[in-house]
Parts: sequence; structure tokens; C-alpha cells
Amino acid sequence: MPKRAAGRGNAAARRILSAEELLTLTRLDDRRSLLAIAQTAGVIAAAVAFGLWMWPSPWVLLSVLAIGVAQHGLFILVHEAAHYRLLACHLEHHLYPAVPHDHLPALHRLLVARRALEDAEVRDVRSTLGMVFAPRRVRVAAAAAG
Repeated sequence: MPKRAAGRGNAAARRILSAEELLTLTRLDDRRSLLAIAQTAGVIAAAVAFGLWMWPSPWVLLSVLAIGVAQHGLFILVHEAAHYRLLACHLEHHLYPAVPHDHLPALHRLLVARRALEDAEVRDVRSTLGMVFAPRRVRVAAAAAG
């Protein structure tokens, strides 16, 4: 089977939905976005309170873990804000960045129903880093072969 150009499946997946289908998916809901921020802040506050209550104890490590996970959640919300969208379906988000996070599951179902994601290029971190940090001549040769 011949190799295809990198990202070719992604481009095909982006063209699968019509403007009418995207209209309902791109509608923003400020209440849900604010609720996501409040929920994350609440988890951090509860984890800090638990850590202070249990101090000194090995159970404080649970607070540290909860705070770390919540900070990751805040990073995702910042990522959404950077795209003017306050994500569960990360590939779908990058295929259709105008779709807000609360409509991404519906977008995912539409793309799956149309079999658009079957050829989409998704790589694990190791494979991606291997491509990014590959010697230049290997990348050029791989591009020419693809």
C-alpha cells in the first residue's frame, strides 16, 4: 500500500461537514464555560482545604495530586481561551477550531458517522517527537517517499 502525505486524512475530515451543520456546533455557551472554570477552582480550593486539614500526613499527597490535575484542567481552559473557545475531543477541536468544547462530542459523532476519522492522522508523542527531531535528510527523504 503506497504511503500518503502526512495530514491528508485530516484535510478530508475538515471538508466533511456543511456550514449548516457547523452552525449549531459553533454556538458558544458562556454559562457552561464559566461553570467549567468555577468547578476547577472549586476542586483546587477543596484540595487545599483537605491538605491543610490533614497536615502533616501522607494524605497531603492526595491534595497535591488533585491540585496538579486541576491545574492541568486550567491549562486546557486557557488553551480553549486562546482559540476563543472555552475540550474533550482534541482532534476534532483542531479540525474544527470554531466548535466550542460543549459541542465537540456531537461533532465527534457526526465525523464518526461519516467515517471521516478513519484516515485522520493521529500519532503518539514518541512518534511525533521522532518526526520533529529527526535529522533533516531523513525528513526530506520521508516526505519525498510519501
